[in-house]
Amino acid sequence: MKCDLCNPQRITYWYDLKAKFWFIFDCCTCESPMFVLKRHSMEPTENEIKEAKRLKKQHFPDTKWRTDQRRIFDHCHWHLLKGDV
Repeated sequence: MKCDLCNPQRITYWYDLKAKFWFIFDCCTCESPMFVLKRHSMEPTENEIKEAKRLKKQHFPDTKWRTDQRRIFDHCHWHLLKGDV
């Protein structure tokens, strides 16, 4: 199985390349920052969620998660939105 989110191409801006569990880069479609779980799963573990929350607070403190999966339903990815959403 080939999955573009398990091994994404670096075609947009990437944040924090040292994250253990997440790729963090600007979404090609909506251009907002996006957290993509590095493993193929829809269910992040407690440790993966803790890291995502820490990185969000560190890099994107004034954003909110959009965790609903709109187009991709087999790979956990969360978008960050600014302001009141």
